[in-house]
Amino acid sequence: MGEEEVISSELPTRLHPLLNDVVLDTLVTYISPNDLAHVRKTCSKWAHYSAPRFRQEYTVDLSGNCITAVSRKVARFIYAMPSDSPLPFDSFNMSEMRLGVGSLDRTFMTHIVPRIRRLRLVTRNRSSLALHHFWKLIQGLEELEELELGLPPEITSSSPAAEIERIRLTKVSRVKWLSSNLDVDEDEENVGIIYGTEFLSTFYKAVTCSLQKLELPRIEAWRHLQAIGTLGDLCRLNSVQFSTLRRQDLEVLEKMCESKELQLQLSEFISSAIASDIQSGLLERILCYQSGSLKTLKIGWTEEQDRGDVLEISFPQNFPKLRVLSLKLANNQRYQPICFEEKFPSLKELCVKVKETGNRGRIYFWEDLIQQKPVQLSTKKVHLLWKLELIGVPLRFPESLYDLMMTFPNVQSLTLGRPLKKTLTALWSTWPQLKELKIISACPQIDEVLTGIPTPICRRILIDRDFNQDLDTKEGGILYPYLDGSVPSIRDLKYLERFEMNGRLNCKLQTLSCLPSDVAVYFGFMQMPELKNILIHRSLISGEASFELQRCLPPWGTVKVEQIKFEFDETIDAFQFHKNNQQLMKLLCRYPNQSLQNLPSFLTSLWIEGRLDL
Repeated sequence: MGEEEVISSELPTRLHPLLNDVVLDTLVTYISPNDLAHVRKTCSKWAHYSAPRFRQEYTVDLSGNCITAVSRKVARFIYAMPSDSPLPFDSFNMSEMRLGVGSLDRTFMTHIVPRIRRLRLVTRNRSSLALHHFWKLIQGLEELEELELGLPPEITSSSPAAEIERIRLTKVSRVKWLSSNLDVDEDEENVGIIYGTEFLSTFYKAVTCSLQKLELPRIEAWRHLQAIGTLGDLCRLNSVQFSTLRRQDLEVLEKMCESKELQLQLSEFISSAIASDIQSGLLERILCYQSGSLKTLKIGWTEEQDRGDVLEISFPQNFPKLRVLSLKLANNQRYQPICFEEKFPSLKELCVKVKETGNRGRIYFWEDLIQQKPVQLSTKKVHLLWKLELIGVPLRFPESLYDLMMTFPNVQSLTLGRPLKKTLTALWSTWPQLKELKIISACPQIDEVLTGIPTPICRRILIDRDFNQDLDTKEGGILYPYLDGSVPSIRDLKYLERFEMNGRLNCKLQTLSCLPSDVAVYFGFMQMPELKNILIHRSLISGEASFELQRCLPPWGTVKVEQIKFEFDETIDAFQFHKNNQQLMKLLCRYPNQSLQNLPSFLTSLWIEGRLDL
């Protein structure tokens, strides 16, 4: 039974969502009484091991665009839940709920709310959730551990009642503030929300005794920090995440760091973006205060492209415990040269992203970050680093890749964003010990890069659909010179266990030749004995090739290959393009230089001209 059916109104009231009773009721019809005890024991073990995973991954969705729709969902959920059994759900997503109205709401507040552990609550207007109903809900969340909250600021302007001041939630470890606008994208949350001062003070007083991780809104985050700073000891708070880091936020945070009473020691400091009023000195002082405890540090891009000066950040202190470091570079944001071995002796994951600037300056940013000669690089190795992500970093020469490998010799997981063709070709022989490889926005002629087979031969194979390896790969065959190991290919990564590739449709430079096809499957992935997990978003790989690839992997291996998807005009029967998956991929391979961005309109024109010979 699918997850969508778990809270369906079709469920009988006696049915337990984990289906233990149904399994027993069904099996008892087909097995002998002597085996029933064994079956009960087996089902009990299944429930014991599956229930925690089920609780962790499944979220009950009680959200909607209006109060009426949400009320119907709540009613169906309550009717489906057995009253005499433990609730098998921990996570709930709620919106536009008018609590405290009617018997069903009272039942929900009495029997369901006290057992919620993870809650996402978003409401758009004051009429949906009054402030006293909100505090009543908070008061009932006795087992709550994680809270994601988005409220209209209007309901937080009034002062809470005196009895609300005594509310304490002793198990809440994570709080994330969301936008109250349900229509915004995830990347655009936390826009323009300013909560009342007394509301924030009362809220944080209720959760601060156990709060460990705080994800702040985009606007007026300093108000939240100020409210927390008045509450005393913050020894449990170890993670702060800013959507946009502003100067006023850092000024309040600096005072908190200076206070001996608060004892603020962060293990995570994350900012998705940096406002234009940030000065490097203020940020560096915060990092110095927390250098001894930080384990994760992620610094985002500056938001304004027209920033007058350049934000140049340095790391004056060593970070002995830092494990994860993410740096972003742009026209107006740079870092002073870093000796990774000295500054970050325990570093295990490094991510460097360079924003596309359209000029040659981006090359300077990367070379300035590690301003050392290859000989010096090879003598200063960061031995603990095992995961490296380079997005937009211009590795123009094979020597650049070799220098990185010598600096980080034990890297086993590598992510490359927008890599050049020669960079990938050099990678196969430079980093043979890799176990995980992820490519974001691959280069053109990716089949040739992955397999070593020249593009004209790849196109010929695809058009003829000739994958008879006995014919092509034997000595003297057309493919023999490219498969005997003399030509670099992904097959040289003999220890690779996981491969992932993701193409971008909104990039003007991306063409159909940037997407892997059946050639990469038959003459690349299927020749790699250690490969166990393959994930490819957007490809020209047919369903037949995906099936053959799955057969070549061990039983526990996984293959998830997504063909490129299209959106056509309503007047066109899009189904005809998918009648024969292999034929469709064959057709697309005839136009390797076709831009992905204009692909739907291109295929539409072919259909109108009668040139789609599927």
